[in-house]
Amino acid sequence: MFKSLSIISAITLSLATPLSLSALEAERELTLDTSNIDSFMVDTGAGSLTILGKPGLNEIQVKARITVDGVDQDEAEEWFADHMNLSLTNNNGRALFCASFSYSSRSECSTKKKLGGNWFGWNNERKIDVTILMPEKMALDVDDGSGSTEIRDLASKVFVDDGSGDIEIANISGDLKVDDGSGNLFIKNIDGDLYVDDGSGKVVIDQVTGEVEIDDGSGHIKITNIAKKVYIDDGSGSVDACHLGSDLTVDDGSGSVDTCDDIKGKVVIK
Repeated sequence: MFKSLSIISAITLSLATPLSLSALEAERELTLDTSNIDSFMVDTGAGSLTILGKPGLNEIQVKARITVDGVDQDEAEEWFADHMNLSLTNNNGRALFCASFSYSSRSECSTKKKLGGNWFGWNNERKIDVTILMPEKMALDVDDGSGSTEIRDLASKVFVDDGSGDIEIANISGDLKVDDGSGNLFIKNIDGDLYVDDGSGKVVIDQVTGEVEIDDGSGHIKITNIAKKVYIDDGSGSVDACHLGSDLTVDDGSGSVDTCDDIKGKVVIK
């Protein structure tokens, strides 16, 4: 159960190696009233990210699980204050959520201090796994570093810039743009236009009411049940396309292109 305007921390300590380094785990909850907010920016580093839209919700609710190697329980709060930015704020009508261990003078999500050169853990693991509930009609902009990402049930425009990790996006009533570095991408039930710029990994797209444009580096592409025209610029990897309501154009680098007989528009393969 989320608690308004609260930060709840629970810290556990374990010994994991002969070097007696510590693995620190903590949980925190953040909330922000959205009465005067029309958009939401999420800036996260390493860790899983789940974002769910909820009808009638008038606040943003965040649950975060923090995992850090090489930090003692006694120094945890001081270390967090210096080297972690976990915050949820209202910046002139835009909500901003930060989950970062990175220092940068040019970043709104910068930490207070850089990690020292002598800091280390046995796996150098620093991650924040995040679950967010948000108003379904609020525009969403996500800048995610690494880890799996799931976004569902939003009636708004959505933009996702992701470094690495699998992505699942479903039930979006608005235009969707995804800029993905690596990892598999699964997109379903988009009521709007869709643009995907994908580096590597499998791309599966199903049920889009608008136009679809895909700029793909490598990996298999499967696309089905698209109402309007589809354009694919494919570097390498096979393409499967079925149940399309308009034209299909594929600018193909290497790999097979397989289409079904039920495509209602022209099929052009370059």
